[in-house]
Amino acid sequence: MTGRDPGLVGRGREQLALRELLERAVAGRASGLALEGDAGIGKTALSRWLRREAAEAGFTCLDTVGPGEARATPYAALVELLAPLRQRLDELDESGVLAGVLTGGGSATPQLVAATFLRAVAALAEHEPVLVVVDDAQWIDDASAGAIATLARRIEVDRVAVVVASREPLAWWHPTGRQSMVLEGLAEPDAVALLADAAGLTPDSARHCWRLTGGNPLALLALGPHWRGEIGDEPAALPQRLRDALDERLAAAVGAEPALLALALDRTGDESLLRDAVAGWDRMVDAGLDGGVLERLDGRLQFTHPLLRARVLDASSAAERRSVHAALADAAASADVHRQARAWHLAESVTGPDDEVAELLTQAADHYRRSGAPREALVAFRRAADLSVQPDERAARYIDAAEMAWFVGDHPLVDELLDEATDQSDAPAIRGRVAAARGQQQTWLHGPLAGYELLRREADAIERDQPALAAICLGFATFSALVAVRVHLALEVSERALELSIGSDDAFAVLGAHAARGSALILAGRAGEADAFLDPVEQLAVAAGAGGPRPSLVAVAGAPLPRPVTPAAAPVAAAAQPQVVGNTVMQPVPAAPPVLEPVATAEPAAPA
Repeated sequence: MTGRDPGLVGRGREQLALRELLERAVAGRASGLALEGDAGIGKTALSRWLRREAAEAGFTCLDTVGPGEARATPYAALVELLAPLRQRLDELDESGVLAGVLTGGGSATPQLVAATFLRAVAALAEHEPVLVVVDDAQWIDDASAGAIATLARRIEVDRVAVVVASREPLAWWHPTGRQSMVLEGLAEPDAVALLADAAGLTPDSARHCWRLTGGNPLALLALGPHWRGEIGDEPAALPQRLRDALDERLAAAVGAEPALLALALDRTGDESLLRDAVAGWDRMVDAGLDGGVLERLDGRLQFTHPLLRARVLDASSAAERRSVHAALADAAASADVHRQARAWHLAESVTGPDDEVAELLTQAADHYRRSGAPREALVAFRRAADLSVQPDERAARYIDAAEMAWFVGDHPLVDELLDEATDQSDAPAIRGRVAAARGQQQTWLHGPLAGYELLRREADAIERDQPALAAICLGFATFSALVAVRVHLALEVSERALELSIGSDDAFAVLGAHAARGSALILAGRAGEADAFLDPVEQLAVAAGAGGPRPSLVAVAGAPLPRPVTPAAAPVAAAAQPQVVGNTVMQPVPAAPPVLEPVATAEPAAPA
């Protein structure tokens, strides 16, 4: 090549948009932009170019990169964003919330973390403009995504620009109201010019290569130097050629294969852990850096392109991956901060059911759920279920996974996981939990009366053996009746739920029964009687939140309505009332059940 930056050939439109974004930030008109496109399309090249432009303009740059298809632990991306500010956190965040995130010892809610991050960035922007860049954003953890979404949504007159790059549209970016830009393959003239420069191809050969690759810059550069003109028009010929080209690039780091595989499988970004897991780590990393396979970006070791990581994984055997996972789990055993990563590595190192590993992974899933990361919790619960030996435990973990699938809006997966649970066990406790989950589905997807009938039938069936679960089902039945504006039904079943919960040590059952009864009384125009049930709800919610790994769906049945509510306004209030579940707020929209965001709707006040 002759000095041309290949990732930026034909990207004038995108560069102009990004320059304008920086100019708006300098002028105190904060903005954000999502870059979307396939792997290799040039998102990373544009992100790096943007960071260079911003640095030259005096910006403070905060950046992070998604960890790959292995989901990160909660706040992993936020920790990387905050790394350049470690020495200034006392000045930017007197509360210590972000310091707790950095050390892994904080207990703040995701909402508080997001609001504190917003205030810290706004405070930093008073001194110099700030650029926040998130590459491979499709892979960052939910807790960090919530904080970044809050920042992008709430900044207005701050000197801040937020750019996220992703292979696919991000569910958490759209509600921010910020724009998105889809990156397409290079146009034919740009691809021809690129391949003439990089590989010396004739225009005819370059056009043929362009047609096969769709103008993907990485694929063009991978195939171009090896082009001999004999590849036909069949797309099936491309993947093997691309694999061969990537293998040739990986061959420049010969001898570093164990380190490359460990880095590809790593979940922590902690190089000291990788060094403990792989003998000869430093020597292998040097080989990867010298060969252009690895790079250090702001001190972080990573592959020079995501497809190289994908090829390392694709070329490895299952036995090799299990061995490396086992080594990483051993290395993480002494680091308490890496407990969740260790559980995952152990889960990927075993070949069959293992109750000890399943329990560790369940603990990790509970941590993700409490941290506002339902997607990570879903995957962990499901894998824990697969590893469980006892049918009842396996069924319970499938239900946990189904509840997380509901939160992220994957309704077909909810059905699949609940079916798995019922296939494993017909115990009354399992039946009751499945019914509670299916009842909510019925309420939002098929109508509140359908949900009410299902929940009431199941409560009748399990009342004798499982009174607490029956109370939970009736709490949800109350909520369904209120949505249907059948207040008399809500009064009837909420009273029964309360009776069944008396004396129970299940905090979820007691909480649900109290919230359901109080809500029913309010909508019946008996607000004075509701106080006795609603006043203890906050205390009960704290107890339920600390009550172990019981289901997140079973948290509040018919959340208490804002008071006072007049009888005339009751139907509207019932239909619009959010259901509070764990660390999230589920807005009930019967026609289209929502996908939960990791950050609740009610946010702390923005900084002055």
